[in-house]
Amino acid sequence: MKPSQPASAGGFGPTLLIERPASRRYGLAIATVLLAWLFRRALTPMVGVEALPFIFFFPAVAATAWYGGLGPALASTALATGAAVWSFRNPAQPLGATASYLTGAGAFVVACLFIAAAIQAMHRARSLLVTEFARRTQLRSELSDEHDLLQTTLASIGDGVIATDSLGWITFLNHEAERLTGWRNEQAMGRPLLEVFRILNEHTRQPSENPVEKALRSGAVVGLSNHTVLVSKSGVEIPIDDSAAPIRHADGSIFGVVLVFRDFTEQRRSDEARARLAAIVQHSGDAIFTKDLNGFIQTWNASAERLFGYNAEEIVGKHITTLFPPDRLKEEDHILGLLRAGQTVERFETVRVAKNGRQIPVSVTISPLKDSDGRIIGASKVVHDITEKKAAESAMNEVNRLLATRAEELEKMVQERTASLRTMVGELQHVSYAITHDMRAPLRAMSSFASFIMEDLQGMGEAAAKSIEHCRRIITAATRLDRLIQDSLNYTRAILQEAPLQPVDLSRLVPALIEGYPNLQPDRADIKIENHLPVVLGEESLLTQCFSNLLGNAVKFVPPGTRPKVSIASHSFDSIARITIQDNGIGISAAAQPRLFRMFQRITADYDGTGVGLAIVRKVVERMGGKVGVESEPGKGSRFWVELRKKA
Repeated sequence: MKPSQPASAGGFGPTLLIERPASRRYGLAIATVLLAWLFRRALTPMVGVEALPFIFFFPAVAATAWYGGLGPALASTALATGAAVWSFRNPAQPLGATASYLTGAGAFVVACLFIAAAIQAMHRARSLLVTEFARRTQLRSELSDEHDLLQTTLASIGDGVIATDSLGWITFLNHEAERLTGWRNEQAMGRPLLEVFRILNEHTRQPSENPVEKALRSGAVVGLSNHTVLVSKSGVEIPIDDSAAPIRHADGSIFGVVLVFRDFTEQRRSDEARARLAAIVQHSGDAIFTKDLNGFIQTWNASAERLFGYNAEEIVGKHITTLFPPDRLKEEDHILGLLRAGQTVERFETVRVAKNGRQIPVSVTISPLKDSDGRIIGASKVVHDITEKKAAESAMNEVNRLLATRAEELEKMVQERTASLRTMVGELQHVSYAITHDMRAPLRAMSSFASFIMEDLQGMGEAAAKSIEHCRRIITAATRLDRLIQDSLNYTRAILQEAPLQPVDLSRLVPALIEGYPNLQPDRADIKIENHLPVVLGEESLLTQCFSNLLGNAVKFVPPGTRPKVSIASHSFDSIARITIQDNGIGISAAAQPRLFRMFQRITADYDGTGVGLAIVRKVVERMGGKVGVESEPGKGSRFWVELRKKA
């Protein structure tokens, strides 16, 4: 900034002399001369007229020169000379009559001119002095501002800064340098650099060369070697990189060094991550390459070379459609549109062309590449060769086709055999019904004839008793065989009978069944329904067979002389209803329970039966999608249970 011209002390600088109005300056000249004339006039009675004529005019001229400058001083000199010569001489003598008087007047004029010139020179010198002082003050202020700005800048930058003198002694640390070294600026000032800035080679653990000494020795900017760590005051090791540069005077002489360094930890991690990523990309089993938004290839990894046959020098810079078959060129426009919208293309299956013209089925994943501002600048492509997958799919499709053909053949064969089996089953049913009818007819005849013989033998005495016993045995055997045939027929029906499931109300079916069977009547057994029986999904005739067999067994298999007691209860589990039938019978051993529901299984010969009833129960319950089981101990009765689906 250019300093302004200040006024001299007392307000008489050249600038103010020019700025004062001329009327004031020249008026002062007249006033001082008049005042001097009055003072001299007052002195006349004491010294006479001619003595000391100019004595008071010297101060008048000096004052005028000081206040008004050179012009008013000359005017004041002229007026004073005139006034003195005219007023303070002997009136008897003419003007200029004596040489001494004229000489005195001339000397006065010369003296006044000298006074005016001296005062003017003094004004100029004083003005120059004040101006120089102001200029230097301004320069010092500007230097101070620049120093403060430099200090603030160094304190604010993200890098650590250390300044030293030409001997390597520290003169300054900024805030980042304080943080990294652990030393405060006040503590580090005046210390040798290596006491504060301790650096080692990360691998060899040897001290690194002093960068300040190196910069002073070479006179140029120098940097640290790789793998350098800074050991802070607290012992923490921080990877850094830095540079040191000499500080020079205007004449080029070195008077210090500035050292700039920064924490390299994050940068190293980033570099290592990029190196790992680059290694992964380079050695990936998939082809990986990048392109710009115009479709030109920018990078190309080793797997891409192996897959397509182009090396990087051949393909980088070429358009991506070099790899496209002619019928798929429109794919690139679609892909570029998705990329510009910031979308990722996931596992897009297509076909690409190798250098030798071979078409390769591939799976392509395309992701947008963004710069540091988030703008999309290109795309990365991961291309996976799916030739083997496509071959496997083709083979699988062929296998599926063959399987489908074979399945159709088998389905047709099954249908044919099913139809044949249905015909055979129908015929077997017809035969079984016919055989049953034909077998039961002779049995009924045998039983009837044995009964007739027994009637004829009655009353014939002891001789006929043995024949009567034989007839009774014939009737018993015939009856048992008839029951066995009937149970076998019922089992066959349970297996073959169509069983469409419909809601069946057990609270109606079971009481009706109890009322309809003579062996279940109150005079022969105590049967109690404990709670409300549910509506289940089943087939009514099959359920009748199931519960008639279970209730019949409950009242039959009791110890001799014991009145049967039967309890019927219902329990629900979500969509399942469990019906339990508890009796006070003889019980069943654990060893006998696994075979209890098989055909022709009898656990005791002390009670009449065919061993088919519980097999029928199991079969009809399974036909309705249910389960049946038993819990029993010998002598403690049995609890049979049936689980069926409830009506929704």
